[in-house]
This record gives sequence, C-alpha cells and structure tokens, in this order.
Amino acid sequence: MRGIVFIGTSQYDVLGLFLKEIIKGFEINGCEILTIDRANENYMDLLAQALTGEYEYDFIFDINGILMGHDRLYTFFKQKYVAFLVDHPMYHHKRLMRQHKPYYVTTIDKDHIDYLKKYYPHLDRIKFVPHGGIGQDRIEEYKNRKIDVLFLGSYENPKKKLEYTERIPNGMRELIVDTCKILETKTQWTMEQALLYQLEMRQLKMTNSDMSEIMSDLVFIDEYIRAYYRDKVIRTLGENGVTVEVYGNGWEEFDGNQTDFIHIHESVSYMESLELMGQAKIVLNVMPWFKKGSHERVFTTMMNGALCMTDRSEYLEEVFTDKKELVFYDLKEVEKLPGLIQEYLNQNEKAKEIALAGKEKSEADHTWKKRGQELLDWIVEES
Repeated sequence: MRGIVFIGTSQYDVLGLFLKEIIKGFEINGCEILTIDRANENYMDLLAQALTGEYEYDFIFDINGILMGHDRLYTFFKQKYVAFLVDHPMYHHKRLMRQHKPYYVTTIDKDHIDYLKKYYPHLDRIKFVPHGGIGQDRIEEYKNRKIDVLFLGSYENPKKKLEYTERIPNGMRELIVDTCKILETKTQWTMEQALLYQLEMRQLKMTNSDMSEIMSDLVFIDEYIRAYYRDKVIRTLGENGVTVEVYGNGWEEFDGNQTDFIHIHESVSYMESLELMGQAKIVLNVMPWFKKGSHERVFTTMMNGALCMTDRSEYLEEVFTDKKELVFYDLKEVEKLPGLIQEYLNQNEKAKEIALAGKEKSEADHTWKKRGQELLDWIVEES
C-alpha cells in the first residue's frame, strides 16, 4: 500500500503536526508514504510530478479536503481521495461537492455521517474518525503544577457578533437570530436541527441542495453559539471568584470586570500550549458544537497529565467515565461549574487520580498515530 499525503498550512502549523503523527500510524502499518508539504516552495511541481508521473499510489490523503479546493488539480487524481475533516462539513461545502470517484470522507462527529449522506450522496465512503491527542515526553508532577485552571482558545464577543446581523435584511436576520437563540437553550440540538425547525415554523421547505448551500452560507450561527458559551463559561467563573489563566486571540474584547480572577494572556503556539497543559492541574474545555463527536483538546489535555473538565458529547460519554478519567459539566448548568472546579482543587489526590487515569486511557486509545492506523485499516478494507 502506497499513499500521497498533502500537508497544507494552518495557524501555528497545528494541522501539520496532526498529519505528521497520522503518517507515523500509516507507516507502522506498513504503508509507504510520499509526503508533499505546502511549506515547500516547489510543492505544486512535486504534486504534479507525483500525480501525472510514474509514481504508483493507492490513495491521496489530506485534512479538510484541501486539494479539492483547486479547480483542476483533482481531475488528475487516479486513485481514491481521502479527506479527513476536522470541522463541520458545512465549512467545506464546495470541496465536498466535487465529483471525483472514489471520494472517501471521514468526520469527527457521528451526526456528520448522516449530514454527509443526506447532502452529498455522491460520496463513496464515509467514516467516523475522531480527533487524536499529542503528549510530551516530560510533564510536571501533579502536585508541583503552578496553574490551577487553564483555558486555551480564542474569543469573540457574542453580543457584538449578534449586532453584526443588523446589516442583514430583516427576514434573513430574524432567521439567523432565532436560530442562535434556540441553540442557547437547546444545547443538545445541532445547528441543522435548529435551522430546520426555524424554517418549518416559517413554512419554508428546502431541497437538500438548497439546505446544504444555506448551511454553508450561515456558518455564522455555529460561530456565534461557540462564542456564546465560551463567554458564558469564563464569565461565570470570574463572577464566582475562580481564577483562570486564559490564553488566546481576541480576549481584549472580553468586557467582564473580573480582572482579579480572569487573567488574560497573549496567544501561544501549539507546542507552547502543550507546555502550559503540562503545568496545569485542570484544563477547561468548551466543546465546539459537536454533539456526538470529539475535540483534540480533550485528549491532549489528558496526555499532558492535567484533569480535563469538559462539557458533554455522546461520543465522549461512550469512551470515558465521568469522574474516573475526566470530569463532565453541563452547558445547561454552567452555574454549577465554579463549585465543581473548587471541589477538585480542594481534593488534590482525587484530581490527580482522575488525571492519571485519563492520561493512561488517552495514550492507549486516542493518539493521532492510533488514528492513522485506524484510517489505513479502513482504506485497505474498502479497497
């Protein structure tokens, strides 16, 4: 088995790091990989040579279907194309509409399987493959960690974000705002469910083709609900006297008055974020809107020896046990989060025990290298 893996660009080269670990998993299972990196100034020549020359390969692999973004490049693919999505499919609508055969897609949320089958029926194979995590060789002992609570992630002010919709014509604005508002309370609904509900209330019927276009056009809703809960969680902690070290872009827009407790730092590189996790007792996670999926931050937190405290997803509840390998909180009961955090800060040994159990489980089952092995098994199986 031979494959071509294309490494694109991303902020802090995060996706490149993930891909390099996935490649290790491919190679462990005996697959020969030709890697072409966007960082190489001659990458297009190398790619063209590989696709049109005598190099024999069984599949092409990349993250988020990036090669399908080139208008003509995909027409030279001679074998199966495998796109590993790390976001909701609506962010990659145009790429997913390409008609290459065979076209394989993996997704990080089980809800997205039905979504892809419904709106992109031309896809040949679809599989749920969650994120993985990355650890470090050396991490601080739990008792010596200097950071009590760490939060990593960018910020957008949800109020200001919603004000942006005032520029949009009334009918569309009302649809967007009403969908955003219903997701604030229906925390287990997907964006698709909420939008379909609002369309039904307006007695508007959409074809699947129209709906996939609308979802792609209204990613604002997904961005808003992520921003809303990120703001709500951090604001609630500050208002209740819980000290949080926050790293990420945009937090200068946070208008809370809890500067004694919410300590805002500049964004850091991905590798620096791993070091911070290795110095933290609790790493707080607010899931993207993946209701049956995963996020790499959960696994990476565990692999770096911190206690992961995260809101729930159906998948995470399947693979981890609450208060054994991580600690769940509920978006509907964010007001209980300060007390939950304080409970584990006060019980150092209990928190350490959970952190170690999570580390062991994630290192065994949830590395990016492991995902590479799972992916290759699937690619071979479907050949």
